Amino acid sequence: MTARLTELMHAIDVAWNARRWDDYMSLIAPDFRGYMNGDTEPHGRDEHLRRGKAFCEEYPDNRIENDPYIVLFEDAALGQTCSIAITSGTHRSGKALRATLAVICTWRNGQIAEQREFIVTDPFPAN
Repeated sequence: MTARLTELMHAIDVAWNARRWDDYMSLIAPDFRGYMNGDTEPHGRDEHLRRGKAFCEEYPDNRIENDPYIVLFEDAALGQTCSIAITSGTHRSGKALRATLAVICTWRNGQIAEQREFIVTDPFPAN
């Protein structure tokens, strides 16, 4: 039996929150194509990891609030998941971040082949 796509999506967010980069990258396909906040050109797997680590250096306590998600569902026929969650943390400068994170993933063989990620800053940030 294979894992449901929603279970894989949850697993990658758990790995992110724990900064377990090997576990995180095991769920990213070698030929990954990522788009962030309306990028017109995709970035690859290595760049995706670089960006993730850089974000976590700027917001060291950043977490994806995934228990529960605001929305998490899959379309198994299309091999896609959609998750919407709050991401929060504190910048190294002390400024709080609270934003809505929406991620649409296309999965292939248990790994994300394509991801479209959108971050919208919460109009009512944490104090």
